[in-house]
Amino acid sequence: MRVGQEELSAKSFAKEIMRRAKNLDAILVRDPVIIERVKNSAVKDFMVQSFLKTWAKDNNITIAESELNMEVELLQKNYPNTNSFVAALTKEGITLEEWRRDVSRSLLERRLFQQLRATFAAPPDSEIQLYFDHNKDKFKKSRAVKVRQIVTDSEDGAKQLLKEIKSGKSFAKLAAKYSISPEGKKGGGTDWIDTTTLEVYEDAYNLRPGAPSHVLKSPYGFHIMELLEKRPGGQQNIKDVKEIIRNTLMESKEQAAYSQWLESQIRKNKVFKNEALIASLKVSTEDK
Repeated sequence: MRVGQEELSAKSFAKEIMRRAKNLDAILVRDPVIIERVKNSAVKDFMVQSFLKTWAKDNNITIAESELNMEVELLQKNYPNTNSFVAALTKEGITLEEWRRDVSRSLLERRLFQQLRATFAAPPDSEIQLYFDHNKDKFKKSRAVKVRQIVTDSEDGAKQLLKEIKSGKSFAKLAAKYSISPEGKKGGGTDWIDTTTLEVYEDAYNLRPGAPSHVLKSPYGFHIMELLEKRPGGQQNIKDVKEIIRNTLMESKEQAAYSQWLESQIRKNKVFKNEALIASLKVSTEDK
């Protein structure tokens, strides 16, 4: 491929296909439709990367080494240590230098979107209100509960624990000792849970605060619950969702601006693809 002054060799293209194919199931790799999608994705990404380089050059935009190093350090903090970071690169099939180029490219994309945002204003309150009025169903929330719970994998065990709670033993201490759910170690208290998540939480909504439930069964085990707090569902107020709508509208404007930018780059730059060679590349698997 050639996009403007940027070229992609068959070797580099094949390497990129293999990099992407590594994350696919062996059965999917044998599907020509899937591989065609992988190829098309790689072609599109190269085009966008080439457009981005040209745009940066035309606008005299560069990423300083200090800025790149800061971003690299920030991203590396997502890994517990250097070995795990190197292992992740190896798994992806890329070198450190290639990864740094990817990071630099992402910083350029950030600059592009910053520039695109400057071309349009934030949506006014009238536009936010109009969106809310036409999309009220998106802003209905279900009932939710905060509970203290003990979850066991045995119904008999749950029944025995319920007896102990009714005899006056501490619900929180029993949860910390016996519950198999993640919040058990903290005494069984949960954050807000949507009651539509599981039927047992709908049951919990109707509990009398401070009184333990009977043993409730779910796909995760057997629950004993105590209602701590409940929140009714219904239509949300525009004041509660104003920022969500503002961000949604901004993202929509940003995507529209990006699409226009992409179209302008396609018109500006000459694009050549060796379609026959791209079509001839095959992906095969071998047993290890």
